[in-house]
Amino acid sequence: MDANEVGPHTLIEHLFDWGGCVTRLDIARQVLNDVETRLGIEKKHGSWERVSSYAGVWEFGNNYSLLTRIFVALTGEENSCALIGADDFGWEYAAKQGLDLARCVQVPSSAADARVISLLLPYYRVLYLGKCPLEIGDMRRLSAQVRQERAALFTAVPWGGMSRLWCDQMYERRKAV
Repeated sequence: MDANEVGPHTLIEHLFDWGGCVTRLDIARQVLNDVETRLGIEKKHGSWERVSSYAGVWEFGNNYSLLTRIFVALTGEENSCALIGADDFGWEYAAKQGLDLARCVQVPSSAADARVISLLLPYYRVLYLGKCPLEIGDMRRLSAQVRQERAALFTAVPWGGMSRLWCDQMYERRKAV
């Protein structure tokens, strides 16, 4: 049996059947892939280049029509997006503008917290954070994770010293062209 074989495995099988042939990291990755497959979870890699040029935390506000257009442009055909604490987001309008709702997830403000955002970041390249109370320490950790994951996180409120104003980014892009 080798690490690339497909099929359900238990952690014990991975640790003892392969001995020194496969590193523990490879074993852990295979176990994670097996569990994700069983649970129906698929990590979305998509077109990271499109999003990575906008990676970071962006102060955006609550202009949902503009946010929808940005999400359509950044998600393209492969990336997924998450809206956290955006309870009044217009899903019908978003669908009419071309946002693929099958690749979107919404977390209501009642369930939004730093832990939920942290769990979504590896799977969603573009995120919007509306109503979600965060401590400054949570903002620092999430900001670092956003950079590490090369994701774009739009926020309704400024994150003191960690977020950039979205219109500043657009101005710099226009100036460069």
